[in-house]
Amino acid sequence: MANERNAGRKHKFNNKDIEKMLTMLREGYRIDEIAYKFKTSRQVIGRYINKRPDQNFTHKITYMLGHKPMTVIYVDFFNKKIHIQNRTDNKYDKAFGKVTNPNWEQFEIFINDRVIPKERIDLDKALKIIGVDHYDPYLIISKTKGKMEGDKFWMRIKKIA
Repeated sequence: MANERNAGRKHKFNNKDIEKMLTMLREGYRIDEIAYKFKTSRQVIGRYINKRPDQNFTHKITYMLGHKPMTVIYVDFFNKKIHIQNRTDNKYDKAFGKVTNPNWEQFEIFINDRVIPKERIDLDKALKIIGVDHYDPYLIISKTKGKMEGDKFWMRIKKIA
């Protein structure tokens, strides 16, 4: 046990409260509205709802629709593992649709769908415009944020390890 004396600051919210926060978030409430309901700050709410899974993930990819996060994807590139947290109930806005526990292959398909097709004519010119010297979907995503013409989805990528 890491804390035998039960020392330190106690958790303000229990698991039922956290589930209610996540439900409100999926229903479209803003973080500040949730904070007001629970009589706390946006930062505290953020700490509870953005809790990272226990495994060692190296990157956090947030799949966004405009300014609203739809799916948070924790990625371990070394062990080829992912963990997702959906922030919406709308299957059309989730990164993996109705799939709740995607595997590595599904993750790679998702990433490849958000970049220039490898078969594109004049691919080398397109890569040069982006600022990439070779075809690497993860590198392209990091430069383009996964933005595609004709939709409002994009990705925020953060290295966490």
